Amino acid sequence: MNKSMQSTALSVIGVISVVAALGGLYLNFVKPVMRWPIVAAAVLLIVVAIIGLGSRGRADDGGELDPVAPYEIMDEADHGHDHGRGPRIGWLLLVPFLLLGVVTPGPLGAFSAERDSGRIVTDGEAPLFEPIADSDGEVALAVGEYSMRALYDDPENLEGKTFSLTGFASTLPSGDGWALTRMSLNCCAGDAQAIKVRVLGAPAPVDNDWVTLTGSWRQVSTSVDDPTTLPVIEARNVQQVDVPTNPYE
Repeated sequence: MNKSMQSTALSVIGVISVVAALGGLYLNFVKPVMRWPIVAAAVLLIVVAIIGLGSRGRADDGGELDPVAPYEIMDEADHGHDHGRGPRIGWLLLVPFLLLGVVTPGPLGAFSAERDSGRIVTDGEAPLFEPIADSDGEVALAVGEYSMRALYDDPENLEGKTFSLTGFASTLPSGDGWALTRMSLNCCAGDAQAIKVRVLGAPAPVDNDWVTLTGSWRQVSTSVDDPTTLPVIEARNVQQVDVPTNPYE
Protein backbone atom coordinates (compact mmCIF):
# COMPACT_ATOMS: atom_id res chain seq x y z
CA MET A 1 0.00 0.00 0.00
CA ASN A 2 1.73 3.19 -1.19
CA LYS A 3 1.14 6.64 0.27
CA SER A 4 -1.56 7.53 -2.25
CA MET A 5 -3.52 4.41 -1.38
CA GLN A 6 -3.07 5.08 2.34
CA SER A 7 -4.63 8.51 1.88
CA THR A 8 -7.45 7.03 -0.19
CA ALA A 9 -8.14 4.44 2.52
CA LEU A 10 -8.28 7.18 5.16
CA SER A 11 -10.73 9.19 3.08
CA VAL A 12 -12.99 6.15 2.59
CA ILE A 13 -13.02 5.44 6.33
CA GLY A 14 -13.74 9.10 7.06
CA VAL A 15 -16.62 9.39 4.59
CA ILE A 16 -18.28 6.16 5.74
CA SER A 17 -17.95 7.25 9.38
CA VAL A 18 -19.58 10.62 8.65
CA VAL A 19 -22.47 8.94 6.82
CA ALA A 20 -22.96 6.46 9.68
CA ALA A 21 -22.96 9.24 12.29
CA LEU A 22 -25.26 11.64 10.45
CA GLY A 23 -27.57 8.86 9.20
CA GLY A 24 -28.09 7.33 12.64
CA LEU A 25 -26.40 3.96 12.01
CA TYR A 26 -23.89 4.73 14.76
CA LEU A 27 -26.69 4.32 17.32
CA ASN A 28 -26.50 0.54 16.81
CA PHE A 29 -23.02 0.62 18.34
CA VAL A 30 -22.60 3.56 20.73
CA LYS A 31 -24.59 6.07 22.76
CA PRO A 32 -26.08 9.22 21.14
CA VAL A 33 -23.52 11.44 22.87
CA MET A 34 -20.81 9.95 20.61
CA ARG A 35 -22.29 11.38 17.41
CA TRP A 36 -20.29 14.58 17.15
CA PRO A 37 -16.97 13.09 18.35
CA ILE A 38 -17.33 10.51 15.55
CA VAL A 39 -18.04 13.25 13.01
CA ALA A 40 -15.05 15.29 14.25
CA ALA A 41 -12.71 12.29 14.06
CA ALA A 42 -14.00 11.39 10.58
CA VAL A 43 -13.52 14.94 9.27
CA LEU A 44 -9.97 14.93 10.66
CA LEU A 45 -9.25 11.69 8.75
CA ILE A 46 -10.57 13.23 5.54
CA VAL A 47 -8.42 16.35 6.01
CA VAL A 48 -5.31 14.22 6.63
CA ALA A 49 -6.14 12.18 3.51
CA ILE A 50 -6.51 15.33 1.38
CA ILE A 51 -3.19 16.69 2.66
CA GLY A 52 -1.53 13.36 1.92
CA LEU A 53 -2.88 13.24 -1.63
CA GLY A 54 -1.89 16.87 -2.21
CA SER A 55 1.70 16.40 -1.01
CA ARG A 56 2.02 13.26 -3.12
CA GLY A 57 0.77 15.16 -6.17
CA ARG A 58 3.37 17.93 -5.69
CA ALA A 59 6.14 15.35 -5.47
CA ASP A 60 4.95 13.68 -8.69
CA ASP A 61 4.90 17.09 -10.46
CA GLY A 62 8.53 17.76 -9.62
CA GLY A 63 7.85 19.93 -6.60
CA GLU A 64 9.87 19.99 -3.42
CA LEU A 65 11.53 16.73 -2.58
CA ASP A 66 10.80 14.95 0.59
CA PRO A 67 13.82 15.54 2.85
CA VAL A 68 13.54 11.95 4.04
CA ALA A 69 13.63 10.51 0.50
CA PRO A 70 17.45 10.04 0.29
CA TYR A 71 17.39 8.05 3.49
CA GLU A 72 14.51 5.93 2.23
CA ILE A 73 16.49 5.09 -0.92
CA MET A 74 19.58 4.19 1.07
CA ASP A 75 17.49 2.19 3.54
CA GLU A 76 15.86 0.30 0.67
CA ALA A 77 19.26 -0.68 -0.64
CA ASP A 78 20.44 -1.75 2.80
CA HIS A 79 17.38 -3.70 3.84
CA GLY A 80 15.80 -4.83 0.61
CA HIS A 81 12.42 -3.11 1.06
CA ASP A 82 10.81 0.25 0.42
CA HIS A 83 9.95 2.38 3.46
CA GLY A 84 7.74 4.54 1.25
CA ARG A 85 5.07 1.83 1.32
CA GLY A 86 2.93 0.64 4.18
CA PRO A 87 2.28 -3.03 4.98
CA ARG A 88 -0.30 -4.72 2.77
CA ILE A 89 -2.21 -5.83 5.84
CA GLY A 90 -3.30 -2.19 6.13
CA TRP A 91 -5.99 -2.94 3.57
CA LEU A 92 -7.82 -4.91 6.26
CA LEU A 93 -8.63 -1.60 7.97
CA LEU A 94 -11.14 -0.96 5.20
CA VAL A 95 -13.01 -4.24 5.60
CA PRO A 96 -15.38 -3.35 8.49
CA PHE A 97 -16.18 0.03 6.96
CA LEU A 98 -16.87 -1.36 3.50
CA LEU A 99 -19.11 -4.03 5.03
CA LEU A 100 -21.32 -1.25 6.41
CA GLY A 101 -22.17 -0.38 2.82
CA VAL A 102 -23.21 -3.96 2.03
CA VAL A 103 -24.70 -5.32 5.25
CA THR A 104 -26.39 -3.03 7.76
CA PRO A 105 -25.90 -4.56 11.21
CA GLY A 106 -28.86 -4.29 13.54
CA PRO A 107 -28.82 -3.53 17.26
CA LEU A 108 -28.25 -6.22 19.87
CA GLY A 109 -31.36 -8.32 20.39
CA ALA A 110 -32.75 -11.54 21.80
CA PHE A 111 -29.60 -13.60 21.21
CA SER A 112 -27.62 -11.31 23.54
CA ALA A 113 -30.50 -10.84 25.98
CA GLU A 114 -31.03 -14.56 26.53
CA ARG A 115 -27.45 -14.80 27.79
CA ASP A 116 -28.04 -12.18 30.45
CA SER A 117 -30.12 -12.40 33.62
CA GLY A 118 -31.85 -9.13 32.73
CA ARG A 119 -31.98 -8.05 36.36
CA ILE A 120 -30.86 -4.56 37.35
CA VAL A 121 -28.47 -4.86 40.28
CA THR A 122 -28.52 -2.22 43.04
CA ASP A 123 -25.76 -1.34 45.49
CA GLY A 124 -27.68 -2.92 48.36
CA GLU A 125 -29.89 0.06 49.17
CA ALA A 126 -33.37 0.54 47.78
CA PRO A 127 -33.40 3.60 45.49
CA LEU A 128 -35.61 6.61 46.17
CA PHE A 129 -38.29 7.46 43.62
CA GLU A 130 -40.27 10.55 42.77
CA PRO A 131 -44.05 10.01 42.98
CA ILE A 132 -45.75 9.13 39.70
CA ALA A 133 -48.16 11.87 38.73
CA ASP A 134 -51.82 10.86 38.82
CA SER A 135 -53.09 10.33 35.31
CA ASP A 136 -56.21 8.89 33.73
CA GLY A 137 -54.10 7.77 30.77
CA GLU A 138 -51.01 5.64 30.36
CA VAL A 139 -47.75 6.34 32.15
CA ALA A 140 -44.93 5.88 29.63
CA LEU A 141 -41.76 4.60 31.28
CA ALA A 142 -38.43 3.30 30.07
CA VAL A 143 -38.04 -0.42 30.66
CA GLY A 144 -35.20 0.29 33.08
CA GLU A 145 -37.24 2.71 35.18
CA TYR A 146 -40.22 0.38 35.33
CA SER A 147 -37.92 -2.47 36.32
CA MET A 148 -36.54 -0.53 39.27
CA ARG A 149 -39.92 0.79 40.37
CA ALA A 150 -41.64 -2.58 40.04
CA LEU A 151 -39.18 -4.13 42.47
CA TYR A 152 -38.40 -1.31 44.90
CA ASP A 153 -41.03 1.44 44.69
CA ASP A 154 -43.87 1.83 47.16
CA PRO A 155 -46.77 -0.37 45.94
CA GLU A 156 -49.18 2.52 46.59
CA ASN A 157 -47.35 4.49 43.92
CA LEU A 158 -47.86 1.73 41.34
CA GLU A 159 -51.26 0.21 41.99
CA GLY A 160 -54.13 1.31 39.77
CA LYS A 161 -51.92 2.83 37.07
CA THR A 162 -51.52 1.72 33.47
CA PHE A 163 -47.94 1.66 32.23
CA SER A 164 -46.65 1.78 28.66
CA LEU A 165 -43.30 0.16 27.85
CA THR A 166 -41.48 -0.33 24.54
CA GLY A 167 -38.91 -3.05 23.90
CA PHE A 168 -38.28 -6.27 22.04
CA ALA A 169 -39.45 -9.77 22.91
CA SER A 170 -37.03 -12.36 24.22
CA THR A 171 -37.55 -15.84 25.64
CA LEU A 172 -36.82 -16.28 29.33
CA PRO A 173 -33.87 -18.63 30.00
CA SER A 174 -36.14 -20.89 32.04
CA GLY A 175 -38.40 -21.28 29.03
CA ASP A 176 -41.31 -20.13 31.18
CA GLY A 177 -42.85 -17.23 29.27
CA TRP A 178 -41.27 -14.19 27.70
CA ALA A 179 -39.83 -10.86 28.64
CA LEU A 180 -40.09 -7.34 27.31
CA THR A 181 -36.43 -6.42 26.96
CA ARG A 182 -34.23 -3.43 26.33
CA MET A 183 -30.43 -3.37 26.17
CA SER A 184 -28.66 -0.74 28.23
CA LEU A 185 -25.27 0.76 27.32
CA ASN A 186 -22.62 2.21 29.60
CA CYS A 187 -20.45 3.19 26.65
CA CYS A 188 -20.95 0.98 23.61
CA ALA A 189 -22.52 -2.28 22.44
CA GLY A 190 -19.52 -4.17 23.82
CA ASP A 191 -20.64 -3.54 27.42
CA ALA A 192 -24.41 -3.77 26.86
CA GLN A 193 -26.61 -5.36 29.53
CA ALA A 194 -30.16 -6.62 29.20
CA ILE A 195 -33.06 -5.20 31.21
CA LYS A 196 -36.07 -7.51 31.31
CA VAL A 197 -39.65 -7.32 32.51
CA ARG A 198 -41.54 -10.61 32.66
CA VAL A 199 -44.86 -10.35 30.82
CA LEU A 200 -48.00 -12.13 31.97
CA GLY A 201 -51.37 -12.37 30.27
CA ALA A 202 -50.24 -12.08 26.63
CA PRO A 203 -48.93 -14.63 24.11
CA ALA A 204 -45.26 -14.33 23.28
CA PRO A 205 -44.36 -12.45 20.09
CA VAL A 206 -41.54 -13.71 17.89
CA ASP A 207 -38.12 -13.09 19.41
CA ASN A 208 -36.70 -9.67 18.42
CA ASP A 209 -40.14 -8.27 17.49
CA TRP A 210 -40.41 -4.75 18.89
CA VAL A 211 -43.65 -4.04 20.72
CA THR A 212 -45.30 -1.38 22.82
CA LEU A 213 -46.99 -3.00 25.77
CA THR A 214 -49.57 -1.48 28.08
CA GLY A 215 -50.41 -3.12 31.36
CA SER A 216 -50.51 -2.90 35.12
CA TRP A 217 -47.96 -3.55 37.82
CA ARG A 218 -48.02 -6.88 39.56
CA GLN A 219 -46.07 -7.69 42.67
CA VAL A 220 -43.51 -10.45 42.31
CA SER A 221 -44.14 -13.72 44.13
CA THR A 222 -40.52 -14.20 45.22
CA SER A 223 -38.13 -12.06 47.23
CA VAL A 224 -36.75 -9.02 45.44
CA ASP A 225 -33.39 -9.89 47.02
CA ASP A 226 -33.24 -13.02 44.87
CA PRO A 227 -30.99 -12.10 41.89
CA THR A 228 -33.13 -14.26 39.61
CA THR A 229 -36.32 -12.33 40.39
CA LEU A 230 -37.56 -10.23 37.49
CA PRO A 231 -40.14 -7.42 37.66
CA VAL A 232 -43.58 -8.36 36.32
CA ILE A 233 -46.23 -6.59 34.28
CA GLU A 234 -49.76 -7.82 33.56
CA ALA A 235 -50.31 -7.07 29.88
CA ARG A 236 -53.55 -5.59 28.56
CA ASN A 237 -52.43 -4.80 25.04
CA VAL A 238 -49.37 -5.66 22.98
CA GLN A 239 -48.83 -3.88 19.67
CA GLN A 240 -45.97 -4.44 17.26
CA VAL A 241 -43.95 -1.33 16.41
CA ASP A 242 -40.91 -0.38 14.35
CA VAL A 243 -37.44 -0.47 15.84
CA PRO A 244 -36.89 2.92 17.50
CA THR A 245 -34.20 5.27 16.25
CA ASN A 246 -32.20 4.65 19.41
CA PRO A 247 -32.68 0.98 20.34
CA TYR A 248 -30.77 1.21 23.63
CA GLU A 249 -31.42 2.78 27.01
